[in-house]
Amino acid sequence: MDKEQIKEILSCHRPDQNDQEEALIAEALDQAKLDPELWAAMEDEWKFDRDFTQSLQGIPSNDASKQALLNGIGAGPSTETSAPPLEVVGGATKAKTKRIKHPFVWSSVAALLLIATVSIKFFMFPAAVEFPAAQNASMTTFRDHMAFFATKRFTLEKTTDDLEVAKNWLADRKAPVYDATPELLVKLKGMGCREIDWNGTRVSLVCFLNGKDQLVHLFMVAKEDINSQGLAQFGDLKRHHNLETRGWTTDEYVCLLVGADSEVTLEGLM
Repeated sequence: MDKEQIKEILSCHRPDQNDQEEALIAEALDQAKLDPELWAAMEDEWKFDRDFTQSLQGIPSNDASKQALLNGIGAGPSTETSAPPLEVVGGATKAKTKRIKHPFVWSSVAALLLIATVSIKFFMFPAAVEFPAAQNASMTTFRDHMAFFATKRFTLEKTTDDLEVAKNWLADRKAPVYDATPELLVKLKGMGCREIDWNGTRVSLVCFLNGKDQLVHLFMVAKEDINSQGLAQFGDLKRHHNLETRGWTTDEYVCLLVGADSEVTLEGLM
């Protein structure tokens, strides 16, 4: 089986269950373990599934919660008019209406609303990325940790296709940012920006598309906030967490480009 077939099969795999005893899943697991990149991607997907499942735990399913959700969308009391049965009257028939409750229907609706609410929070407001512990804030650590961040789910606080707008948004917040949009980025399409808390240090992120319409991240930190360990190799193209990375420094800032995934190239950006 090829890589895509392995991914499809293992997307249904649940490590906390015994489905690995099934021949197809067992074979896919064996092959995936031979490909470090594929195995890492599957582990990330399984972790995502576990985190999402955990986020649904403890959600109350009582009547009060159900009614609060229904009221929130203007549905009102949990009743519904049933299809009117026919009543025979003097040889003719007439409709006889009756309002009855449908607890199963409304419970199902409430459950879907609950899941939708949690899903929106989970996908649109992911938890803050927790960086690995580090003994010092060096250029080497900055490079590794920002690549680590790029592999995680996160949102942009400001979305814009104009990199100058992104620069001004960060500057207004006194965040680390270039004085003028670097020449290599001027003609590229922006995606947005945000601030990052890197173990207590402020880092700025600007996202844009390279010449191949691939997503690239530009991380910036004040030079005074990190030490120069790793400076000699900072301009070299290196892979961290299977992502291409390459940096440079200015008088005030340390800047680092990181590809959004393993297929993204930083060629032509330096």
